[in-house]
Amino acid sequence: MTQMIEAMLDLETCFKHIREIRWADGVCCPRCSNKAISPHGFTTGNVHQRRYKCKSCKISFNDLTNTVMANSRLPICLWLGVYEAIQQNKTQEEIAEQFNLDIKDSRDLIWQLRHGIELQNPYQADW
Repeated sequence: MTQMIEAMLDLETCFKHIREIRWADGVCCPRCSNKAISPHGFTTGNVHQRRYKCKSCKISFNDLTNTVMANSRLPICLWLGVYEAIQQNKTQEEIAEQFNLDIKDSRDLIWQLRHGIELQNPYQADW
């Protein structure tokens, strides 16, 4: 495993990495793109996933809102690890073996990440 993947085995590091990439230019509202945002606590059951509230349109959102990872039952660290493996040009077989997945799950994760990048970019940032 690469150092990045090993470092992402804890949730705090995973969400820190997501915030660094997704909010590189500052947090902005996914609905109206306003940057007037206030912290709004954390998601239920996860003290590492931050919530925000837009001061303009008043919606509440979190670090994963409008990403391919939102509402996923898979661990966020798995998503990030597979993304890193894709960046290293690993095959779906290598990814399946590295993350102890069956080949179908590996293929599905890879497709979702690539499809998300094409349509909406999983973190709404340039990787």
